[in-house]
Amino acid sequence: MTGRKWKTGREVCNILSNYKIGEKIYQMKVETNRKISNLDETASECLSKIVDPGNYIWVRPDNQPRPMLARPMSVHSTNRKNAISIIYKIKAAGSTNPTGTQLLSHMKTGDNIEIVGPSGGNLFTIDNNINKIALIGGGVGVSPLSFLAEEYHKLNKDIHIFAGFANKKEIICERKLEKISDYFNLATTDGSKGYHGNIIDAFAESTYDDFNMIFACGPKKMYQALKKLNIKTPTEVSVEKRGACYGTGCCHGCGLSVKEGNKKVYKRVCTDGPIFNLKDMILE
Repeated sequence: MTGRKWKTGREVCNILSNYKIGEKIYQMKVETNRKISNLDETASECLSKIVDPGNYIWVRPDNQPRPMLARPMSVHSTNRKNAISIIYKIKAAGSTNPTGTQLLSHMKTGDNIEIVGPSGGNLFTIDNNINKIALIGGGVGVSPLSFLAEEYHKLNKDIHIFAGFANKKEIICERKLEKISDYFNLATTDGSKGYHGNIIDAFAESTYDDFNMIFACGPKKMYQALKKLNIKTPTEVSVEKRGACYGTGCCHGCGLSVKEGNKKVYKRVCTDGPIFNLKDMILE
């Protein structure tokens, strides 16, 4: 895993686009061409220039009254100049109390959105000595893996992508992933497209011991199934937890149980993660 090398900052950004790409799934592109005002009031580089695979940001509609909490979201892509993209799925809620993701889906080009980031203490490993990798994504977990795949594609590495979705209406990034991968396997739980079943079952049918590194992003049950395969290959996974501290670690709301030697310890996803070694995670 790679440690952080930047400072977190806050910026009110202009939305360039926000559109539906799947069943209850949206992609938002925001302009980040200003200098970020850091939480410690010192200058920082533009967010789009310093964000890396594994980073996440805190997103909040700028027109909403506080104390609405910001939502932590993985970065999907950056142009390394003045814009980044995120992909998010709408969470269900009652009509009188819309969720944060519902509010985000109603925002339009030209609206302002508050972003704090980049956050994360450990990121995905990017190493030119790694020649063959597997990326396993479940649902919107495919989004940050797409960013990682782009970086390894620039290094001309052998990229195998396994992407799983509930059904064909929720499939995202398919064309992009096919283009930048050497092997692409798509699965749907209901069998409406691709492999019929979950993505770990599809991955288990591959020669997974041939990979130098495995990266995954998805729900907890996907990690549980992946861990049961007892894979010897180093495996890094992205963990998502809600919090209220903008990634500073002070709220302790994102605890994760991991092993350190013979001990069970608690790590904070926001500062110690969001990337962890699968072998160290205690998935109860």
